[in-house]
Amino acid sequence: AQNLIALGLDAGRITSIPNGVDYGWIADQGAAPPTWVRPGASRRPTLITIGRLVPQKDQACLLRGFAMLAARVDAELVIVGTGPELPVLRQLAGLYAIEDRVHFAGYQSNPYPLLARADLFVLSSRFEGMPNVLIEALACGLSVVSTDCPSGPREILADGAYGHLVPVGDAEKLAWAMERALKAPAAPERQRQRARAFDVAAIARRYVEVILADVPTTQAGLSRAAE
Repeated sequence: AQNLIALGLDAGRITSIPNGVDYGWIADQGAAPPTWVRPGASRRPTLITIGRLVPQKDQACLLRGFAMLAARVDAELVIVGTGPELPVLRQLAGLYAIEDRVHFAGYQSNPYPLLARADLFVLSSRFEGMPNVLIEALACGLSVVSTDCPSGPREILADGAYGHLVPVGDAEKLAWAMERALKAPAAPERQRQRARAFDVAAIARRYVEVILADVPTTQAGLSRAAE
């Protein structure tokens, strides 16, 4: 919406509608047994991130921040995803002496059981469009730490009300935010309630309201159209 306004379009004619997720389906998938179990599974607090292993996602910054965290907190990090940065990230884990705490889970067709069993989700991206994975993490009841990158995290997390926002590329602030989130986790049901605002039924209803804005209709008609 901001980009369109910058191009000269009338702000009064623009409505932004976020992506939707199937909240009920995510909950069902999260209850399934995980298809991947980290080697030497322990009772350490588990941080998780999910995304392509590419510079945009900046998992290198996450590893730097996690190395700082690991010096103070006995925790583990699970990285779900594949991509060209994998060799570099493995090398960084060794360089930071955290290779025994960092687990590369590869591609997972159903990552939700891993999300549901983790303690904290972390997004370290330099930029995004609308990161559905943040909504999915909320739907699993997870505490969240995210970079305040353009665009999406600030909107999804309601200016930080539902998760910690840190500057892009700042590993030290990322480490402190992760530590605070582990020490004072968010209430799972509160996180899930936020995710429900992005459920496909609610998002579909917003599309219907925009499309039928000038068409006289009833509440029942709107509900049927949304379905």
